[in-house]
Amino acid sequence: MKGINLQIQELKENLTNVINESNLPITITQMALFELTSQVNSIAAQTIEAERKSHEEEAKKDGN
Repeated sequence: MKGINLQIQELKENLTNVINESNLPITITQMALFELTSQVNSIAAQTIEAERKSHEEEAKKDGN
């Protein structure tokens, strides 16, 4: 299994390669990245909330 640091580095390299190979104007690339960032932020918030609820439910089961 790859370590998290290696996975992050590979993700960055892959994203950079896709961006470079797209040959899109930088302003279009920027718009796409802003949209993706917004979507990722939304998913992250949903994931955190789901984890919070799961943790609270487990704590109730354990009597904490």
